[in-house]
Amino acid sequence: METLTLSAYRLVNQDVNVRINPAQPQETTLQYAAFTENASVEYVYISDEGRQLAQGDVVDSPARYYFSSQIENGLSAALADQPEQVSQAIYRLIDDKIVNAAESNDEQRQLALELGLSQASYFAEQYLSGDKKAAFMESINLLASVVKTRQVGDDGSVSYLSLPERVPGTNEYKVDVSALMKEKDPERYQAYLSALESEGDWSTPYLDFVKQFPQHPDWISEYQTNADRVFQSIADEPVTTRFAQADMSSSVAWINDVRETLRMSSDEHTVQTHIQALKQFVDVLEGASR
Repeated sequence: METLTLSAYRLVNQDVNVRINPAQPQETTLQYAAFTENASVEYVYISDEGRQLAQGDVVDSPARYYFSSQIENGLSAALADQPEQVSQAIYRLIDDKIVNAAESNDEQRQLALELGLSQASYFAEQYLSGDKKAAFMESINLLASVVKTRQVGDDGSVSYLSLPERVPGTNEYKVDVSALMKEKDPERYQAYLSALESEGDWSTPYLDFVKQFPQHPDWISEYQTNADRVFQSIADEPVTTRFAQADMSSSVAWINDVRETLRMSSDEHTVQTHIQALKQFVDVLEGASR
């Protein structure tokens, strides 16, 4: 996989959403297709050059990370009616605190992650309600769980495990046809792969394999079970935060509680640095609501 030389990256799930009509076993509708030789579990990488860029002050806008449609949709829905400066502040805390790809110190990265979760919770408590509040926090907590899968390669590249993508409006997962073909029909997969590499007729082996789905419902069932296992293994690992009990009834109460908690484990310089960042965050939120 090519390493991106940017502080942000786009993770594109290369899969196909296949819906089967049992009454018409020869008909298969491909609702979305992007073809890949990669397995359904993918990693995304940030290079040394990308981290150096992330550490600089030359980037005006926060990085926009895409981990899954579920996370993206929850964030987008919650922020749809918010002023642009508020949306920018939220994506900046995601970039600087939650993902925080440039930080190599595990302890400092964990602290930043917990502070980011507290900031997100404060925003949700004060500025969101109902379904938007629930969707926003679900997305933030799921994002935090994904970030905890962070791995650093021998070359210093950073990677995160990707979430299986759900079919919109359902609990089903999109099927990565090429990965399933590689497992269930290796010979056809090799023909498909060779055609891709030679820019030949890849569609024939690909679609011939898809046409087998109605005769093999166990393939889809097994795929769904495995995808759900991967999803739950990530989602069921919530990130605990030392700031969970902070009083969020007002910005003053919240910042005071965070400050006192920080003082239990950090030096005064670190405390003041983080508190100043929280005050700036609050200033943006309150300024946009005036």
